Amino acid sequence: REFRNSPTPRAPAMTKLAVAICLALSLLSGNGHAKKHEVLSFHGPFDDYDRTGLKRVIPKYKTFGDTVINENFIRLTPDRQSKRGGLFSDLYTNTPEFEAVFKFRIAGQGRKLYGDGMALWFTKEGVKQWHKGTELHGASSTFTGFGVIFDTFKNSERPHKDVSILVNDGTRSAEEMMSTAVGCDASVRYHEGRADFSVMHASRAKVTYKEGSLTLSLDAESNGEWETCATIDRLDLPADFDSKVYTGMSASTGALADNHDVLSLQVYSEVNELALLEESGHAAVAARPELSEIDELKHHVEHQFVAVYDHVKVTSEKLENSEKADLKSLQDAFAPRIEELEQVTVAKLEAKLAKMEAEIANAANTLLEERISELERTLKSTLKRDVAMDVTKDVTRSTKAATDKSLNEMVAKLQKQEMQSQSRIQQLETLLESRFNAHLDRRLADLDGGNFTDEQLEHLTRAQTAWRTPFAILVIAMAAGCVGLNKFYSHLRKTHML
Repeated sequence: REFRNSPTPRAPAMTKLAVAICLALSLLSGNGHAKKHEVLSFHGPFDDYDRTGLKRVIPKYKTFGDTVINENFIRLTPDRQSKRGGLFSDLYTNTPEFEAVFKFRIAGQGRKLYGDGMALWFTKEGVKQWHKGTELHGASSTFTGFGVIFDTFKNSERPHKDVSILVNDGTRSAEEMMSTAVGCDASVRYHEGRADFSVMHASRAKVTYKEGSLTLSLDAESNGEWETCATIDRLDLPADFDSKVYTGMSASTGALADNHDVLSLQVYSEVNELALLEESGHAAVAARPELSEIDELKHHVEHQFVAVYDHVKVTSEKLENSEKADLKSLQDAFAPRIEELEQVTVAKLEAKLAKMEAEIANAANTLLEERISELERTLKSTLKRDVAMDVTKDVTRSTKAATDKSLNEMVAKLQKQEMQSQSRIQQLETLLESRFNAHLDRRLADLDGGNFTDEQLEHLTRAQTAWRTPFAILVIAMAAGCVGLNKFYSHLRKTHML
């Protein structure tokens, strides 16, 4: 793999030896070694998990979209259409200079058609850039800072560079940035269908920022051969840009697709010292770290496993979509027949419902008429009973009044007769007494004139008391008559005749 711009000659072996000696001296003296941003740097294996213990995470970074963190690499997007993934830091660097080495792999099954690409961001917005838009490989084109774009799709509508730098002060549009973008062409995409493809294949990009200037270098095959891709002497950015710089990565696919994998990111707060570390073979920045056969096999197995898992997932989605399409085809094919059956069924149901409605209406009318007749009969019977009761009450009241009047008159007559009888009895008593007394006087006078025998005297004595028995009988008879009249009157009152 070669850059399309002029390559930079490699340093001779004596130069490397001198650099190594200088690095050793500087390390022994304790001065000048690169200061690594540990919280912004990461590399595999990724063994941290979230609270559930099911999802791998990178401390101080957040994943978005279709991003999946595996043990040895981070896949921003799989080799599938219409995918979008991102990885952005929670923390930032605020040094006036920094250097970063970004190791990545863009690969896929497509031999001639593939895309779209990925980006490495250094902006003041950080996570906000992800949420603002998707037009630049999954992230927004509105930002303050710069981004390194790895564009594997050659668009014939505008000038194309495989790798370019976009600079934005927060006011420029995507078209304006692309019209002034600097960069180079480099083969940073691998075809997984080649027999010599290995998961150990990767590419590296080195970003060097110092006091407003920027240099981008590439190691397309990650073999330690850096080539300068682009240099910007003065970035058109706000003066306080380097006071807060977040890092992030994003990728997207459209109609064309590729696997966009991130392997590591190393961020240092000083420049140039990184070259010394790399020349000395420092493992953290080594182009191709030495791995045992087992570790290398683990990388291959993981890559194949992810590919198989993704293939099964996509196949399942395709089967599901195919089932949906087949179902829709069946629905479309049988739609006329179904509609006809629906119409026939609806017509039959409507006829049956109409018949049932008529039957229900007739039954309801018959039942209603019977109920009305029954209510009329009940009402008539009730009215007759109420009228009879009212008439009876009226008759009873009138009969009672008449009976009371008749009884009162009868009682009055009886009382009058009783008074008359008592008066007559008194008169009779008086008459009898007067007559008796007169007769007695005459008899006494006669007795006074002569002597009587004992028999005559006894007869005389009986004659004086003989009137009392008939008189007592008459009194008892009148009392019995009064008692009988009183009982008859009480009987009439009890039978409501009065």
